[in-house]
Amino acid sequence: MGKKKRGIFFHIPKTGGMTLYDIIEREYSEDERFKIAPNDIEGSARRFVQSSNNNDIRIVYGHMNFGLHRGFQDSVKYFTILRDPVKRIISVYNYAKEEKYHHLNKYIKENKISLSDFIESTKRVQFNNAMVRSISGIGGKYKFNEGGSELRDIAVNNIENFFIITGFIDYYDEVLVLLKNHFNWSVPFYIKKNVTKNKPDIENRDEVNEIIGSYNKLDVELYDLCRVRFLEKIEMLGQNFQDEVRAFKTLNNIYQDYFRKNNKGFSSDFSNDIRNKINLLNEKGEKGVADYCSAYLDELMDQ
Repeated sequence: MGKKKRGIFFHIPKTGGMTLYDIIEREYSEDERFKIAPNDIEGSARRFVQSSNNNDIRIVYGHMNFGLHRGFQDSVKYFTILRDPVKRIISVYNYAKEEKYHHLNKYIKENKISLSDFIESTKRVQFNNAMVRSISGIGGKYKFNEGGSELRDIAVNNIENFFIITGFIDYYDEVLVLLKNHFNWSVPFYIKKNVTKNKPDIENRDEVNEIIGSYNKLDVELYDLCRVRFLEKIEMLGQNFQDEVRAFKTLNNIYQDYFRKNNKGFSSDFSNDIRNKINLLNEKGEKGVADYCSAYLDELMDQ
């Protein structure tokens, strides 16, 4: 397998990023990766950009604001995953409410703050066009509900010029196949991580959606624009790409079954199950999917 391309994973909270961290940390050695410290985002990013010793770094990942590409001497592209802004903020709130170590957990529980009251009362910028703020790189200059179309346009321009892949959480497998092929990764098997277990019913859901949407209009516009472009890209890749995604889904389901049973993935039984699946696909006339499964199996056997 050839040398992996350099890249920057621009992790937006509650978009499947922790699962992707596991894949990144399998693909790159400690010397090849730089993780932005979640409790010191600005300081960590500053140290990376100002460092003169980044030649061996091939991946930077974590929560961040736009600008870390300046820490590389050569041209490096970002990749990110977006999520419906309303669903993302609901997920952030639920996670903060459940996770006792989250910095907002105590405030929410002690004051019995509902989601709508929380958004309305705190006026935190992390609940106000957070995707646009971070991708623009200048969102910190604006207070709650400030910025306007200028901020969105800068974020769109950054995505068009500096992001190689802007995917979506509900197309997670498609995103992983794109990343695998672009960065020359091995098969990116995964088990979902950091999933909120208890998702309480939300009272007055329509009202909550309206409140969140009103404070995140720029994020909604960015999300809609990027989604159209992503789906157009997927369609242009054609049937071969769809076959590869189906093959990956098939193998990852087998991997997840083995992981749950044995806390490990690859084994002789695992490879035998893949071969049986390949035979079944060929019998059903799904040669394209079967061929990609075979190619993936060959990769695994060579590792």
